[in-house]
Amino acid sequence: SFRELLHLHDFTGLCLIFCGNEEVLRRVNTDRSAFAQISRRVPLRTELNNIQDDDTDRLALAFGAEGIDVFKLLRPLGRAYHTDGVVSVLEIARRFAGERAIKTEHIRRACETLPHYRSALK
Repeated sequence: SFRELLHLHDFTGLCLIFCGNEEVLRRVNTDRSAFAQISRRVPLRTELNNIQDDDTDRLALAFGAEGIDVFKLLRPLGRAYHTDGVVSVLEIARRFAGERAIKTEHIRRACETLPHYRSALK
């Protein structure tokens, strides 16, 4: 499959984007096999260590959160714990809110079950 990616890049100019955690990125940066050839063709490398506030807001909206206070509460969580942290909290908050909109009390209650996220809440 890596050879196919290399072929697509070389013959079509298709842009390749590699995303992943440190384990995945270690494989991309290897000096062996087709991954090494692909890695040498990557002209731009960017490490994203958090998500933008707008992205956190979009996630909150997708889960049915309401109110600027909810967005303000979640934004530091996105900066500190990325998408997976925001989604983890919103999934639990959704259960607490039931059919209603997610409010700050649901976010705070969700973080009580995930104490490592509490420090990011303001």
